[in-house]
Amino acid sequence: MKNLKIISILFVVVALLVSCATGTGVKKSGYDKGTKSLEEENPKATVDTIKSQKDEYKDAVLYFLDLGMAQFYAGSYEDALESFDSAKEFLSVYEVESVSENVNAIFTNDYAKSYSGEKYEAIMINVFSSLCYKKLADEGVDYKGYDCKKESLVEVRQADTLMTDFSVNAKEQESFVEKLVLAITPNPFEYFTVPSVNDFTGSAFVDYVSMLAYMDNDDSSNARVDYNRVVSKLGASAAEMEDVEVPEGKARVNLLAFVGHIGEKESIVAKATTKAPEDLEISDVEHNVCWPWFVPNESDIESVELSCSNGLSTKAMEIEDFNELAMETLAMDVKSSYLKSFYRGYTKVLAAQKVATETRKVALEAAEKARTAALQAAQSAYNTASSSSSKLLSIAAKATYNSAVKAADKAYQSACDAANKAYDSALKEVNDLEIADTRMGRYFPASVSVAGMTLDPGVYDFTVTYQLKNGKKIVKNYSGVNVEFGQVNLVVSSCAK
Repeated sequence: MKNLKIISILFVVVALLVSCATGTGVKKSGYDKGTKSLEEENPKATVDTIKSQKDEYKDAVLYFLDLGMAQFYAGSYEDALESFDSAKEFLSVYEVESVSENVNAIFTNDYAKSYSGEKYEAIMINVFSSLCYKKLADEGVDYKGYDCKKESLVEVRQADTLMTDFSVNAKEQESFVEKLVLAITPNPFEYFTVPSVNDFTGSAFVDYVSMLAYMDNDDSSNARVDYNRVVSKLGASAAEMEDVEVPEGKARVNLLAFVGHIGEKESIVAKATTKAPEDLEISDVEHNVCWPWFVPNESDIESVELSCSNGLSTKAMEIEDFNELAMETLAMDVKSSYLKSFYRGYTKVLAAQKVATETRKVALEAAEKARTAALQAAQSAYNTASSSSSKLLSIAAKATYNSAVKAADKAYQSACDAANKAYDSALKEVNDLEIADTRMGRYFPASVSVAGMTLDPGVYDFTVTYQLKNGKKIVKNYSGVNVEFGQVNLVVSSCAK
């Protein structure tokens, strides 16, 4: 029993060590509170909620990403930039540390490494930073002495660069881990299943914001390149030629309407059975394989319309579904996540199975020895008593012997049951430590729609109408918008329903 206690303590220690590295941060109820405030058109309350949860966030990137998005919705563009800059700083630090952390994650789980953002999140940090700079430029805010128009362009160009780099890096990581798994099994993807998604080919939203940023910096040539990208992805109705060729003497107004809020990740779990090395003389290894996938969140909003106080109105077109973007970019990494889980799930359970098998063997041998000793003692006592001339004493000795045998058998069975239970518990303890990484930023929109109008320069009132699927409408007013000639006039709106 001493050995059983030792092995139990060992796995409890392992569980505690790994659980320290696998804290999942803010509970779902905390996110629900924040998204509810957004849905109730109170983004400042969401900002306060996130700040109150700071100690619950286990990852700095997630904290500043969520905070920055909430501040963006609240129109606190300077604060949002500070948060996005902090998120980018931590991403840079984690990129340097990622080599050792990735190795550690291969042997524990993905929570052992700092959260460095999904690909679309890293891209969107730059895009929303670009929009913050644009709005500060429009408001004439002196932000740290920066030329905010130029900074807006710099940010969106960085997003474009990230999209290219990610495609290469994802394939390299998958190839490295696959080599490890092929040493274990010839068919590593036997248990792998995910819904079919389109290949990630870029973001029309990034291209659209880039088009506006180039136009705002008097670079119509590059703006046309982005315009053509948007049109090639979504068709001519997604952007208009007047977005890049504004008629003489006219001014252009563009709407970005952010709709709903993004879905969330879930864990997919498969039970795998993998052949153990023959020299270990143990049974096949049954281990969990876990990987993340994305569950979309459907908005209640059916359509968006932009209206101007001069009587003009136009329907907005959805230019990016953030749920699809998340799935497409997640799909670039999901095979790597699966392979890492397969490798570490197998190796951890294999090691536990070997130790637990040896421990159970020792425990069963000890139980057998104890049973043999008890039977020998009972037999000796019976022999001594039965040699007496008293028939009554002999009958009593037989009864005592039978009771001793039953007690020895019961003790032996209890020891065997305890050994088997400890064996099963040890393997389950280790197997349950294999979990998928479901961390993500929770305050991105579900989609973004765009619209445009060509107007005479002047001051106008605008209305953005969100048509809900239940027939109701949410109307947002933007009064006194100065529509100027020779620059991008941007209306940013959001509705989290």
